[in-house]
Amino acid sequence: RDVINGKTTFTVISDDGRIKLTGSGMETDDRGVERYSIQEGDPLSADVSIQRTLEYQRDDWQVRIETNSRMTSDAATFTINNVMHAYEGSIRVFSKSWDFSVPRDHV
Repeated sequence: RDVINGKTTFTVISDDGRIKLTGSGMETDDRGVERYSIQEGDPLSADVSIQRTLEYQRDDWQVRIETNSRMTSDAATFTINNVMHAYEGSIRVFSKSWDFSVPRDHV
């Protein structure tokens, strides 16, 4: 909490570690950072961003998905921005970004 500027930020860091499934030999890894913030006295300043990395590997095969999402709002709408990248090994094989708004409907 920044008491001088009146901004509160809550950060959640998750890391499940690398897990190996003994039956199949599949390894998984799931890491993420979630950040929630709001400016005191300004409920429309609420902001959430989530970054996540998922990895799957077995023998020489390895894939990774990275996502970045953010949601903000104004008096009428929630605005969501997303970016996703997918990799085979170190080569990016797919990317997509999309933005959309959802009416708040008195929320």
